[in-house]
Amino acid sequence: MMIRKIFVGLFLTIGLCAVAQNEKDTTLISQFVDHYNKKEYGLVYALFSDNMQQKTPLVQIEGLLGGLNAAVGTIKQTEFVAKDEAGFSHNKTSFEKGIFDVAISEDGNGKMAGFKIVPFVEEDFSRKVSNQLKSEEALPSTLQTELLYEFCKSFKIFCMMF
Repeated sequence: MMIRKIFVGLFLTIGLCAVAQNEKDTTLISQFVDHYNKKEYGLVYALFSDNMQQKTPLVQIEGLLGGLNAAVGTIKQTEFVAKDEAGFSHNKTSFEKGIFDVAISEDGNGKMAGFKIVPFVEEDFSRKVSNQLKSEEALPSTLQTELLYEFCKSFKIFCMMF
């Protein structure tokens, strides 16, 4: 019964953290998809931070996105995958003719501080998990911690939190 309460609390906490953490990033990817699919590359450029706009001219972004659209078509679906140490939110993005990782970092003002599009590679997050649980009298037994670890190691969100 105690383990069930731990699991319920753990999953509720993880779910709430994941929603709060990625709300701004979700807005940016949604805006990117909308403007990209309408071929409004100037509006994609307007999502860039001032620093990004200074480093990359509009004509270069228009050429890049126009070429991408001609090669792989419009975006059909996006799925948040992970947020990396550098602050990039990685999104598995299904285009008409391929699947890519559209990675966006946010500058705190709702603008893109970083932007990458690379071929999508499926990762096995269970291999990146290490068991950091310790058994003490007030905590679950060693057997319980091993069971908890084995059960949770395949959840992407859980792996990213620790």
